[in-house]
Amino acid sequence: MRLLLLFFLLAGTASGETLRAGAAQVVITPPKGAPMAGYYVSRVAEGTHDNLYAKAIVFEKDGVKVALVACDLVNLPRPISEMARHIIQQQTGILPDHIMISATHDHTGPVILTVPSRYNLQGEMLRITKDYTEALPKLIAESVITANAHLQPARIRSSIGRENSLAFNRRYFMKDGSVGWNPRKLNPNILRPAGPTDPGIPVVYIETLTGEGIACYVNFAMHQDTTGGLNFSADYSYALGKILQMAKGEQLISMFTIGCAGNVNHLDVNRKEPQSSYGEAARIGAVLAGDVLKTIQRAPEVPVTN
Repeated sequence: MRLLLLFFLLAGTASGETLRAGAAQVVITPPKGAPMAGYYVSRVAEGTHDNLYAKAIVFEKDGVKVALVACDLVNLPRPISEMARHIIQQQTGILPDHIMISATHDHTGPVILTVPSRYNLQGEMLRITKDYTEALPKLIAESVITANAHLQPARIRSSIGRENSLAFNRRYFMKDGSVGWNPRKLNPNILRPAGPTDPGIPVVYIETLTGEGIACYVNFAMHQDTTGGLNFSADYSYALGKILQMAKGEQLISMFTIGCAGNVNHLDVNRKEPQSSYGEAARIGAVLAGDVLKTIQRAPEVPVTN
């Protein structure tokens, strides 16, 4: 849906000027001791494995600008995105309805303060969370403002890759007639998955007119809940981004967004090995990166003129 809107806005403009694009990322990692998002009970972060970011891509064509932002967060309450849009409009002129902001659904991200809250935060944890939540809109806006300041002539290539080995539906029909949710590995009562997965990997690659990578937008439908532990991490999209930079240059901004993954995660019940570790996140990111690089190689250029 984001990509359709993007191309509609760009292709619907006049064709007199060259497409321009810019990308940037801003660190949004909370301090040590901040509460981490969890299932109703927050965990206290002991440190950071890899930084969390707000990543932005801005496009401009014939005076029309659109922005995409993805944040390494488990969720993003509407008031935060609305405030960020307001700041972005003030600083860049980009209209709020031309700005799409999302969270990667990263399970090793921080708690965001909401009203009402499902977390019973008190004392220092409440103070840290409140300060972080209040600072977040400005940090998100900064990513777009910086990307907007680095606009340059660009071209877009896009295609859809496929990956069938990583994602699994976590609901299963069981032999006893029940439907299980995340049943244990090698459970002999498992009959078959209760739903599908989506192997599609939409990829949009943005490069300069001389072929230098600016940004790579990647979408995949699978939970970002593979690392576990008490350190902040962007999960498997961290490894994905690092490998894409190795192939396309350190200047590349890799933006990951999550697809329809409500009941889709990485747990293969037919494997006995544990699958919660930074190594598992790295494996998944590496497999996805290989798929993305193959997709970029064959992706045709997308026309953005009438």
